Amino acid sequence: MTVKSSNVHCVKCGQKVRQDCAHFTFSRLSVLWDAKHNILKQDRKRLMPSFHQVVRATNVSDVSNAYALEICSSLWTQYPQWTQYMVSYWEVRQLWCMAWRDSTMLGHNTNNYCESTLRLYKDIVLGRCKAYSIVTFVDFTCTIMEDYYCSRLRLFSQACIHKPRLVLESLVQKAADVVKVDDVFFVPSEKNSSAPTKNHMFYTVNSNLSTCTCDATKSGQFCKHQAAAWKHTRTWMLSMPPVSSEDRHQMAVLALGERAEDVAFY
Repeated sequence: MTVKSSNVHCVKCGQKVRQDCAHFTFSRLSVLWDAKHNILKQDRKRLMPSFHQVVRATNVSDVSNAYALEICSSLWTQYPQWTQYMVSYWEVRQLWCMAWRDSTMLGHNTNNYCESTLRLYKDIVLGRCKAYSIVTFVDFTCTIMEDYYCSRLRLFSQACIHKPRLVLESLVQKAADVVKVDDVFFVPSEKNSSAPTKNHMFYTVNSNLSTCTCDATKSGQFCKHQAAAWKHTRTWMLSMPPVSSEDRHQMAVLALGERAEDVAFY
């Protein structure tokens, strides 16, 4: 088996590691298009959305209900091989379903983080060349990659990289009014404008614990509800974009060591 991501679960060899949703979904797509399974074209478009409901459910009860509903449906039972395949993967659902994602994912539910790292090796270290000995590979990693990361860290410490600031500003613009009780903030959902008063939803943000009750935060992402709390308190939260002078100073220390200036400089 060729591993393209660090998040792959190999059923054949029994190795169990975290798998990203995109890789898993596309691997199931290949099953639908395999001629030996005899799945009709019109049914392929129905099977994949039904499977998406299981993959993208955000809590355990919804996952179980969606799976129980689909596994007994006339569409799934029409194709025994497809059903058998899904049953085998259901046994390791904690590895690929979004309901079991946690903050270690840092908001990434696809393999974009891994692909970005591989791109750096191909473009920066190897220069798009295919043939290198292992000794040269290690040497380039310790020299070229080191210089590249130092350069990027210096750019960030000098406020030349604007993406974190733009991300935070975008979230703050979406931030709504909040209700504060001690260190806990209650942020209204943007869906409340189109819903009756009795159905209004509120998300709970704890500024001390850097947590929110929305689905995005469960996977380690900094959400707009946390941005709303930060807008009112300016309290640093664990997953928020690095925009402070302290963040820039830390990156400068990583790149320059003792040559880095004091915090006031950044």
